[in-house]
Amino acid sequence: MRVGLLGTVHVEVDGTDRTPAGKRDRALLALLALRPGEVVAADEVAAGLWGSLVPPTGALDALVERVRHDCAGDALTSGAEGLTLVIEPTDVDALEAERLGALARDQVGDEQPWEALDSLDGALSLWRGPVLSGVEDVPFARPAIGRYDELRHTLTEERFELLFRLNRAEQAIEELRVATREHPTRERYWGQLMTALHREHRTQEALEVYAAARAVMADELGIEPGEALQRIEAAILLEDPARDPDLGAHPMPREAARLPAPRTPTYGRDELVASVVRSLQDREIHLVTLTGLGGSGKTRVATVAAIQLRDEAGQAVHYHEVTERETVDDVVTAVTAIVGEAHVDGLAEERALVVLDNVDACPDGSEAVSRLLEELPSVVLLATCRVPLRRRSEHTIAVPPLAVPEPGASIGEIEDSPAVQMFLRVAAQADAGFDGDGQEQVLAEVCRLLDGSPLAIELAAARVRLMGLTGLRESLGSGLELLRTTAADVPERQRAVATTIAWSHDRLGEAAQRLCRRLVIFEQAFTLEAVEAAAADVGEVIELLTQVMEAGLIRPLIGRIRIGFVMPVTVRSFVRRMVTDPRENDAARLALAEYLIDQVERWRADLDRAEGPLALARFLDVGADVHASIEATLRLGRIQEGVALTLASGPFWASAGELRPGLARTREVLKHVAGTSREAGRLHELAARLAYHLNDYEDALTEFERALAIAEPLGDEATVASSRIFSGGILVVTGELQRGTEMVTVGADAATRLDLYPLVAEALSGLAIAHAVAGEFDSERETHVERLAVARAHGDVARTADALEVLAEIALDEADASAARTYAEEALAIALPGLPVEAREARIALARAAVAEGDLAGAAATLGQAFEAAEKIGQKLAIAQCYRVAGCLAAARNEAATAVRLFAAAHRLRPSESGTDVPMEADLAAGLETAREALGADASAREWTVGESTPAARTRELLLEVVTAVPV
Repeated sequence: MRVGLLGTVHVEVDGTDRTPAGKRDRALLALLALRPGEVVAADEVAAGLWGSLVPPTGALDALVERVRHDCAGDALTSGAEGLTLVIEPTDVDALEAERLGALARDQVGDEQPWEALDSLDGALSLWRGPVLSGVEDVPFARPAIGRYDELRHTLTEERFELLFRLNRAEQAIEELRVATREHPTRERYWGQLMTALHREHRTQEALEVYAAARAVMADELGIEPGEALQRIEAAILLEDPARDPDLGAHPMPREAARLPAPRTPTYGRDELVASVVRSLQDREIHLVTLTGLGGSGKTRVATVAAIQLRDEAGQAVHYHEVTERETVDDVVTAVTAIVGEAHVDGLAEERALVVLDNVDACPDGSEAVSRLLEELPSVVLLATCRVPLRRRSEHTIAVPPLAVPEPGASIGEIEDSPAVQMFLRVAAQADAGFDGDGQEQVLAEVCRLLDGSPLAIELAAARVRLMGLTGLRESLGSGLELLRTTAADVPERQRAVATTIAWSHDRLGEAAQRLCRRLVIFEQAFTLEAVEAAAADVGEVIELLTQVMEAGLIRPLIGRIRIGFVMPVTVRSFVRRMVTDPRENDAARLALAEYLIDQVERWRADLDRAEGPLALARFLDVGADVHASIEATLRLGRIQEGVALTLASGPFWASAGELRPGLARTREVLKHVAGTSREAGRLHELAARLAYHLNDYEDALTEFERALAIAEPLGDEATVASSRIFSGGILVVTGELQRGTEMVTVGADAATRLDLYPLVAEALSGLAIAHAVAGEFDSERETHVERLAVARAHGDVARTADALEVLAEIALDEADASAARTYAEEALAIALPGLPVEAREARIALARAAVAEGDLAGAAATLGQAFEAAEKIGQKLAIAQCYRVAGCLAAARNEAATAVRLFAAAHRLRPSESGTDVPMEADLAAGLETAREALGADASAREWTVGESTPAARTRELLLEVVTAVPV
């Protein structure tokens, strides 16, 4: 059995490829192959494969059995003390490379240079690609990768030295030129190239190489060449035949001291960069720390701010990236060398800025920062670290993700999103033919799934060429495996999103990790109060939540009303994998459901009052959690809680326009209750009201009838009154005027007797509609005025706005466009921003009034907003009315054919209640008549046929063309 680690992990048994398909399987073999014949404790193996995560019970045993069966056979042994891979070191390419390297050194000592060269060539030939490719993000791999990457450089350098001794310097020159291009921070390659050129009597070229090395290090890294390289240059200048051909000490790669200038645009960071610059210019501040989850863009913000200070304020700026191999003394020494002795002595006239990047790479990075602040009094530090350094003088600035489009955002808003802009740039680099036009909503959803994380966007967008945008969206929904890269120029810590999250998660204590697992039950933002209710079992919630936030695993979020927190989607996906027991969060989900029942029922009391928009906004902040909690109660058999939360949420679903999701959820709950229970009657009534608001009158009537059949025998008067009022209203508008009016009247009397607001207002609305259908228009107006007074007296802003909008429609029917505009503007002012349904209706009425007054630009702008809201809610009547208003707008612009097509599409979607193809509304009917007269009967009929058969997507485009064609 032979195991290859110097490239992709490869297993060969008896000359046959037996490499396991599973990543963890390959990782187990690689881990054990690095220590062949040794017993490796099971705990050590588990830590190497899973890190600080606790693997599922039996996971390691199952893994061992699978690997043994697939390829290892008896070579993989297990016992009480641990696991052993019984193979020879010579059967592992990495160990064989080390053996050959050691052999080459012995051969050099024995004056066998040709044999040593063969050994080195043999060792270097074992590399097939990046070390441990395919398992590079498994915890054990990182030190091994560093070890064997460095071994490869060392063997390469030793090989060049042998070529010099064998008078084959000319052969080495071109190889060394390649090496210096690929690894410009390894000074020994530069020195060897200078040596090779000098030995070939190309002294001038050797000195030019030194100049090039100095330029690279000064211009790119901000440092001078090291002593070893300077000594070689001096020896060449002096033509010193005794100069050291082995270059003395072997200089390690030099770290950058000069700012790495961003080579790609920076998106959405102007305000943040300005804030950082202001803090750095404050003479009282000596330490600014940029914090955030790995991949959030801390380094980018730091360098952009530092460059701005350097270029605009002339401040001296330096850069040092902290690495894992550095100690506190190393960091302090490096920074001190960068800034110079004047700052050590405190004699510098101006402060110098040092960008100290990736501080948390050093285990004692915080101590290093403290020493720098003490020893360099005239230096200000701009540090990047995933967590605060907790220094007394620290000024912390969190680096949030890039802004992503909100659900339902317009195309313009999507295109303006920094996250989308960055995604498009990276995707275009990966695929020159990529075009996001027409896929804006998918693009917005992808960026939301990526949380706006620059690292996640960089990794995901690079996959567009292979998967397409839709495929990418689907893959992101299943986990984080897609978000990785093996690119050599990407730091290892940023090659996978899961790696950056794991780094932060694994440094939390057990209680904080347990809290993280509780937080995944929240579908969206959550408040401290909600966490305390759902996660009471974890201990000190406030302290633990602070730790989780400082680790970057949650971030503060200002909701519609309250300040809360949110766990990014990528983090949530990672933490979900930590929940190994599917029942672990059941108690937390039930506790959250009980908390939400209490909250929503209290908000429900405010919904029909002046506090209504506030109550609705609070509900919308937890809307997704409400749906998830109802699902959880049904799954766990807590039906009463599910019913209570559904009934309490119903009025909010109606007010928010979340009609279809609410209706689907209500019907799901109905499946779990007894068919003749009081709860069933109320759920049928709720389903009926939601269907009513969707203008699905047939479905609504069926549900109201079921509600009445259950509620009347049980004496549930409120459910009976509501069912009669709404079903009576449906009957009125569907042709059964007398019966409908009687039902509304009976329901209204009961609502008044029982003092059931808002049913009283709903009954007045139904009676007003009955007057309108009967042709009693004065009575209709008077009833709506009465309804407006009742709603105002109760402080019900939603129904006040609705009554004003209806009065605007009546004014339009009476050809009083000025009065209509006044009513509609007041309705819109009341409805914004918290009442989307009422705002949409007010905008439609306002657009109609603007057309009637000849204000086409105003009508177009308002109609565009109304149509966007109508599409989001999905109400057919509202969409049809938008088509009709767009038809009026087109007719006013002498686009008669377009106007007729839009009216026809509206009629197909929602036929006119007049019983003909002419709208009932006088202003809309006038718009259609104008277009038909302009075309003539035959042409008008043809365009009507075209409009009726036009697909919905094309009709939508037609409306938008009309709206955007009007100059504003």
